[in-house]
Amino acid sequence: MAQEQQPQFDYVVVGSGGGGGPVAANLASAGFKVLLIEAGDEHENLSYQVPAFHGQATEDPEMRWDFFVQHYSAPERNTDGYDSKYVTEKKGVLYPRAGTLGGCTGHHALITLYPHNSDWEEISRIAKTYDPTDESWAPDRMRRIFERIERCGYLGEQGPKDVEARHGFSGWLTTEVLTDLIDPEALLDSPDLQLLQTVIGAVHATIWDVDFNPHDPKSLGRLLDRLESTLERAPNLKQLFKLQPLVDKKAELEAHVKGSLNQFLDPNDYRVTLEHREGVFLIPISVSPDERKRVGTRERIKQVKARFPENLTIWCNSFVTRIVFEGNKAVGVEYVNSQKYYDAAREDRSAPPRNEERKVERVKREVVVAGGSFNTPQLLMLSGIGPKEQVEKYKIKSVIDLPAVGGFLQDRYELGFISEAPKNYTILSDYLFREPKPGEKDAALDQWKATHNGLYATNGAVLCVIRKSSHRADENPDLFIFGLPAAFKGYFPGYADTLEQRRNRFTWAILKGHTRNKGGYVRLKSSDPFERPEINFKYFDEGTDEGGDDLAAMVEGVDFVRRFTSHLGLHALPLVAQKKKHPPDMNDGYQISEWVKQEAWGHHACGTCRIGPKDKPDEAALDADFKVRGAEGLRVVDASVFPSIPGFFIVTPIYMIAEKASESILKDAGWKPRDGGQNGLNLPEIG
Repeated sequence: MAQEQQPQFDYVVVGSGGGGGPVAANLASAGFKVLLIEAGDEHENLSYQVPAFHGQATEDPEMRWDFFVQHYSAPERNTDGYDSKYVTEKKGVLYPRAGTLGGCTGHHALITLYPHNSDWEEISRIAKTYDPTDESWAPDRMRRIFERIERCGYLGEQGPKDVEARHGFSGWLTTEVLTDLIDPEALLDSPDLQLLQTVIGAVHATIWDVDFNPHDPKSLGRLLDRLESTLERAPNLKQLFKLQPLVDKKAELEAHVKGSLNQFLDPNDYRVTLEHREGVFLIPISVSPDERKRVGTRERIKQVKARFPENLTIWCNSFVTRIVFEGNKAVGVEYVNSQKYYDAAREDRSAPPRNEERKVERVKREVVVAGGSFNTPQLLMLSGIGPKEQVEKYKIKSVIDLPAVGGFLQDRYELGFISEAPKNYTILSDYLFREPKPGEKDAALDQWKATHNGLYATNGAVLCVIRKSSHRADENPDLFIFGLPAAFKGYFPGYADTLEQRRNRFTWAILKGHTRNKGGYVRLKSSDPFERPEINFKYFDEGTDEGGDDLAAMVEGVDFVRRFTSHLGLHALPLVAQKKKHPPDMNDGYQISEWVKQEAWGHHACGTCRIGPKDKPDEAALDADFKVRGAEGLRVVDASVFPSIPGFFIVTPIYMIAEKASESILKDAGWKPRDGGQNGLNLPEIG
């Protein structure tokens, strides 16, 4: 029997990741008493702190939550003979999640990209089915939220000429780029400089016709003007730009290369979104401006906790097993004091007993669930909210029949195109890319500790290319391709230690954004809250993309990478399952498509508690204010709320919807911002 007590908190937030962490921080900053419950603890070591160690962070035994998911339903596809990453004894492919303060922001690759306006336009249309006058989800309004949370560190303070870029410079989310983290002069002495130049030059040579119009006499002038404007704002970029090779000596092409480098330098410039730009970009990452450590919601939570200790209470190592209802009103949560109970957290550990007494924490106002796209629908179904047949199958009392809970599981696709150079990259020769063992030395780690710069201050990504495939219906680009000097074929147990085993391999990771497939699901396996749910993404032809556009776009992305890597004289290594005798012929479209279906993966799951139209109850778990339909005092704020997967990297949109949800919650609570609400939240400054 769970112990209960009188409510002492206004809000209980379950989960401290990209959704729950900022919501808890905002509510506490507004003066409410908030309990933030996190299943993990505050474990923090170099794997957490060092940006380049993000791979190790996903496999850190104190932080990792290992899910094993199925990509298909067909038995012949769920084998290690089909997918080289498939783990037979686990019956799935590793999908790393995190159980730690900050959730998955404690291990993700730090890439901070603004989504497309169409992502917000879709939700705005949905919001108008509830209130035709609701403009709160409009793209311009959502951009203001981004400006509020961002602290852009790579462009300097915004001047009058840069207003259109619409960056923020005083928020909690600090961002930097590669050229501000590595000394450009140091690259001059690197034996691998020519490789870097060649890679950048090959990419420019391949996409040179994206933005330059030879028939427009004003085109060159506009490109050069943009170049000068950006380089003046970012002196380090100006130094590095001098190192870029020209792929042609013609004046027009030289102007094009310079112009395109600037035009696509900053992917978070709002004009990139408005104009649907394609091209080469630097990659903003979230690191602290002084020590160049990881920045995620843990840092935001700690800032607020330090300033308002009486408002924000944090319970780590506490696992919520059920939402407590009185009728259809959420009045609290049931929990146990151990995160090691959950199967994903105790993989390969001795199993602890599961007989610890369950307790109940009641709440005055609302429960906010932010467990992520796997745990949130599981918790709702365990609490009686979800498809009635799924809930009652395990003798759970149905509280609200919501068919959309656990359905519409979506992800973007990713694939690693690995190539091999004739010799090792000498710049990586002495780097460990992990925390040193006793007696080991790592010059790059010493540099990071001493100067807060160098390769370890980055996430390892060299640059990215953003393109629109020929299979994209609207104007938004849907392919994101980035390079890193490692062999990355996806996730499997022990993958982080294999990334740098061969120092002559380079990976172009190909991501397909705005995927059409929403056919996956999360389902209960039992009424046991500590058992991982059944997760099946139903990839490609098993899903809802009947036209095959997702697969065709991925094949197009592979072909794009194949063509420009061939200019470098690098040997392609399309890794396949060991039982296969031959790798695919990278000149054969059919073989490439089969390889994509076998080896693709994802790690931005969403949609399992989606915001949906008022008149389509089977497609909506939430309304546009994040409220669970049919329930009182219950909201969801995490990746599961998106009706369609946003942008290329989901963490920035999650941060944004956390701010949006905070506004909705505070509005319902009668809280008044200091500025009357003209600019959204106006909470005490947290530096």
